[in-house]
Amino acid sequence: MKKKIFNIKILFIALIISSCKNEKSNPEAKIDETQNSLEVLLRVNLNEGDEIRFEFTANQDINVAGQQVQQIIGTGYTFEVLQKEGTSAIIKNIYDWMQYDISSDPKMSYDSRKGTQTGIIADMFNGMIGQSFTMKLSEKGEVTDVTGAENIFESMMKNIDPELRSQMEAFMEGRYDAESMKSSIEQMVNIYPENPVKVGDSWTQKIKLESGGYPMILNSKYTVTEIKQDEVLLYAEGLIYSEDGASIKNAGMEIGINLEGSQTGNITINLQTGLAKKGEMHQKIEGTMEIMGQTMNMNIDSEVLIISK
Repeated sequence: MKKKIFNIKILFIALIISSCKNEKSNPEAKIDETQNSLEVLLRVNLNEGDEIRFEFTANQDINVAGQQVQQIIGTGYTFEVLQKEGTSAIIKNIYDWMQYDISSDPKMSYDSRKGTQTGIIADMFNGMIGQSFTMKLSEKGEVTDVTGAENIFESMMKNIDPELRSQMEAFMEGRYDAESMKSSIEQMVNIYPENPVKVGDSWTQKIKLESGGYPMILNSKYTVTEIKQDEVLLYAEGLIYSEDGASIKNAGMEIGINLEGSQTGNITINLQTGLAKKGEMHQKIEGTMEIMGQTMNMNIDSEVLIISK
């Protein structure tokens, strides 16, 4: 049982880090100088009744304390716009499917679209499918008024073996609360500049991440590389790092986190919706975890693909 719980811990630490979205390296990114006169104001532009479907897949190589793990994490979900309030939208975020594969022993493979997997991971993730929370999303990508997150947590736990449920509840505490949900969405949409931009313009965005119950900072720089009739291409680069002294209480243990890394890549913005149409990302993170007086080295190399339609 100890081995299974350790593997689960690796999974959720990786989920936390991979939720800190980072863009794939493109050192050859070039700016089209002929477009310098075009300007666009990048804003979220959703209307009542709109439905946007997202697919997120992360392929990761993880090394924790010398244990090498390869895993794939995938999520499909839908933004359903319930109503408009001024320039903001009230959105229902529905979980459509979940995928998880890990190479460690014991190997685990789960995909809710196939529906044949069993075990604690399947029991937990199956509880997410069809669940939702609501939020208010401003035109600048700021998330407020998150409600219903507690229902997702309850649904995830309801099918867990009673002998393991209390342990899993203690471990998962803070992973799916309102603040964590808010942070998770803002990592994708809180990227907009204050003013209209043209090719060659850059701006920075610094946000505090709360996913996983401990604070990290995502500091990104975005540059417009091309403006088309219906989309804008951005090049992103930046840093992600944990705050000094960051830690989390989990299942009765104090876990210290000291992580930092770089992120680079490309984002294509759909001008009709204002949301990211595609993101191809690469992220490298390294650092340490401190558990029960022991320090463990950690390295994570992630390739991430985000698609919306």
